[in-house]
Amino acid sequence: MYYQPSHEMQATDGVLDLSEINLVPSETVSLDGQWDFYPNRFLSPTLISDDNNLKQISMMVPGTWNLNSENKDNIHYGTYHLKIILPKALEEQELYGLRIKDISSAYRVYAHDDLILETGIPSREEASYKSKPGTYKATVSTSSNEVDLLIQVANFENFQPGGIPFSIDFGLNKTINNQIYFSRILQTSIVVLLILHSIYALSLYLISRQTTKKELLYFGLLLVFGALSILVDEDKLLIQPFTIDSALAYQLLYFSFAGVLFFMLQFVKHVFHINSVMFRSLFILYPLSVIALIILPEGGLPYVGYTIMLLNVVSYTYITVVVIKLLKKGNIDAFYILIANIVNFFNVLWGVAINLNLFDIPYYPVDFLVGILAIGGLLLSRYNRTVQLNELQKAELLRADKKKDEFLAHTSHELRNPLHGIITIAQSILHNKSEQLSEENKSYLSLLVRIGKQMKFTLNDLLDMSKLKDKHIELNKQPTNLSSVSSGVIDIVSFMTDGKKLEIINKIDSDFPLVMADKNRVTQIIFNLLHNAVKYTEEGTITITATSTKTWATITIRDTGIGISEEEQAAIFQPYLQGSDIRNYKEEGIGLGLSISKQLIELHGGTIDVTSTMEEGSSFTFTLPLAKSMPMNEDLTEEVAAIVDLNTSFLQAPRKKETATHATSNVLIVDDDPVNLKILCKLLDENYHLGTARNGEEALNRLTDRQWDLIISDVMMPNMSGYQLTREIRKQYTVSELPILLLTARNQTEDIHTAFDAGANDYIAKPVDGVELLSRVKSLIDLKVSIHEHLRMEAALLQAQIRPHFLFNTLNTIASLSEVDTTRMTKLLNQFGNYLRRSFDIKNVDTLISLQEELEIVKSYVYIETERFGERLAVEWDIENVTDIRIPPLTIQPLVENAIQHGILPRPIGGCVYITVAVHSNHAIVSVADDGVGMKQNVVDQLLQKSSNQSRGIGMANTNLRLKKLFGKGLEIESKKNEGTRIRFTIPLNK
Repeated sequence: MYYQPSHEMQATDGVLDLSEINLVPSETVSLDGQWDFYPNRFLSPTLISDDNNLKQISMMVPGTWNLNSENKDNIHYGTYHLKIILPKALEEQELYGLRIKDISSAYRVYAHDDLILETGIPSREEASYKSKPGTYKATVSTSSNEVDLLIQVANFENFQPGGIPFSIDFGLNKTINNQIYFSRILQTSIVVLLILHSIYALSLYLISRQTTKKELLYFGLLLVFGALSILVDEDKLLIQPFTIDSALAYQLLYFSFAGVLFFMLQFVKHVFHINSVMFRSLFILYPLSVIALIILPEGGLPYVGYTIMLLNVVSYTYITVVVIKLLKKGNIDAFYILIANIVNFFNVLWGVAINLNLFDIPYYPVDFLVGILAIGGLLLSRYNRTVQLNELQKAELLRADKKKDEFLAHTSHELRNPLHGIITIAQSILHNKSEQLSEENKSYLSLLVRIGKQMKFTLNDLLDMSKLKDKHIELNKQPTNLSSVSSGVIDIVSFMTDGKKLEIINKIDSDFPLVMADKNRVTQIIFNLLHNAVKYTEEGTITITATSTKTWATITIRDTGIGISEEEQAAIFQPYLQGSDIRNYKEEGIGLGLSISKQLIELHGGTIDVTSTMEEGSSFTFTLPLAKSMPMNEDLTEEVAAIVDLNTSFLQAPRKKETATHATSNVLIVDDDPVNLKILCKLLDENYHLGTARNGEEALNRLTDRQWDLIISDVMMPNMSGYQLTREIRKQYTVSELPILLLTARNQTEDIHTAFDAGANDYIAKPVDGVELLSRVKSLIDLKVSIHEHLRMEAALLQAQIRPHFLFNTLNTIASLSEVDTTRMTKLLNQFGNYLRRSFDIKNVDTLISLQEELEIVKSYVYIETERFGERLAVEWDIENVTDIRIPPLTIQPLVENAIQHGILPRPIGGCVYITVAVHSNHAIVSVADDGVGMKQNVVDQLLQKSSNQSRGIGMANTNLRLKKLFGKGLEIESKKNEGTRIRFTIPLNK
């Protein structure tokens, strides 16, 4: 028979005629139709045309034969035969390919008597038979236009029919290869994608197992079984590399299908919190089906497979019903599951249709990917909502935490106000010479002050906790004597030992090495640790000891108190947390002291540890860095002392200075608390004329009563706060015209910033020591009087404060020249003396001096610097006749110093400074230029802006301001980065 594959299939005696097909290199042809078939016969390729006695029937391809146990002629093996007539146009092509998918279930392929493919072991006997499922490829080489194919097929497995159930593709070898490779690459890519995402999901679940729900676990396992189903279906990529027969292949396939739906159900159940009878039933049936799949003989595989497929259909249907109900209730997440469920169901239907030969389409992953992406979209949507919820909760917690901090601060304010009154009144009475107090009353008052200060420490702990939390604590480190600090703290806490047989011993020697620390914070640390020790020690001793290494001091505070259990030691440094024994103790605290101490020690770079034995006592040990000793060279010290003694007469020269008489100064006190008003008035009435106001409105009305020299205002007042009052006053008076001192119990960073931003001159936290308050008041009143003199004196002051490193370096240069060139040393010493003499000259406070005098100090300074830096520094002078020119003192010298220090010396090769004075008809121009590193424009602008927090350039700003006040025009600066700077100013000659 012959076949011509066209729309009209015509039989022509056993040969498939492809001559009418335009077989181009990109095409393949399916060898479907009727083949010559010899049941239960394995034909030898050489007997195809010779043996006419063999039983021959026509068998459709694709098609299968069915087994019948009652039929003695059951077909277990046979041979298919087909001749293919190739198109003449392709006669020159010699290499063709065959793609054979899942022949059940072992076979050999011959072409022109040559064996070109064998899978499994096709045999006449069941004992020697071995199946091997999968998709394979064979290559046919021919030089004619006819291909003779012989396929020997065997099947002894009673759970599946034999035959050739799928189409056999035939075409050019390259085309067949592309078809196979594309399918396998596509399947492999999808598997890798699923595995990677499953690893990601399972890893997230394992990492955050305590906080993550099980959706990620079930999603990850769903992806694993989805990848397995791809590997054991279609081209059976997992089957082909291993020796796996058809029975095991079918078991793996059904197992993967069951796993996908089982974990899909689990995913849906946990996402939507569904607990129905149907879910529980399916969760039981799926494991039972898998167990049956494993333990039943091969004959039961089809039934178990049908059961699993039926369960899958039921599951898909039930999930669809559930999600539709959820959608009706407004659950948007159900839409993702609906999409995933529909596309996965269609994926199953496509697979069934392909296996039933209803369609012959290549592998495509679109629906499966859409399903996975839908579930991923659901997880992403839930994750986004979780993130948003977390952000909202975080913001809410931050607001609550801030409110807590504000509550603590306001509570501290309310507690500190009466405490302020107690301490201040006690100090006032104690230091009032007119009061005749007995020694006993004085000791009681001293005790009252000490108790008040102890309470002040406790209240400060509340605010320090907030500062430490916000990292607003700044340390003022300086060499600190531990012995003196410890002694002072012992005096503060000693009154706490009344009624206890307790002795506090300080064993830190007075000559113990100094530590580099903030003295106030070290006091706070030791106070908190001693306070804790005293609280929980009824009798015995508390001992403070210290040892040192090369770089660290180790301080130990040991008590003989109740001790701390090992479990409680782990939480002892946590804020607001204390051990159970401590909580039950009669002197319960708020649990902040040890936590604050730990954080302050860590800010210093140290550590703190605790060791304790119950009923025997505890030891707290902490470390602090030692201060570095920097001994000065004795010879150099003598030289510096000699120079200073030589010039003290210039420092002691008489200067005219106006000062306010404190007795005639007017101070307005503003506070809504009459007790606070009375206390402040008592402190200040001996030195100042006082006025009072109960609120901000009254204070504003009293501004015109008299000429006030200072306003002292509380911050926390009704209606108008101290900040608001300050802003209103600043609309009429500047900071120099009317100083303002703010008082409050809050001293957090944001409060300080707000105070100065409102225009306050100073800020002090209550309770305030009386001596400190008097000092602040005096300082602010003196400021108002002296502010008008400040500008003229500032330049002389800045010049008089010679930088130590300049002084020492110059002396070192002089000392070095003394050994190599005494002449240069003498000249340099003379110039250095001239520089110092003119720096401290009384004329520096004058408004104008001659330009020649100003140039003398510049020349001395330039000479010193050129001797120090040699060839790195060059100076060029261009000075015209300057006899009659007068300028403000110390105007050129700061410009030259700036050019050398910040322009030339930062360059490794140095540079040159150009000093020019050009005289014109009605003005002279003084210019200082350099070819140094230059500056950016923003730095130039900052140099000319005078501010209190300016770290450098204040001399430039002062010079600029004085020139403006005298001549109406200040400095002109031109600078380019890495090119240099030019600074000049104009002097009118009629001035």
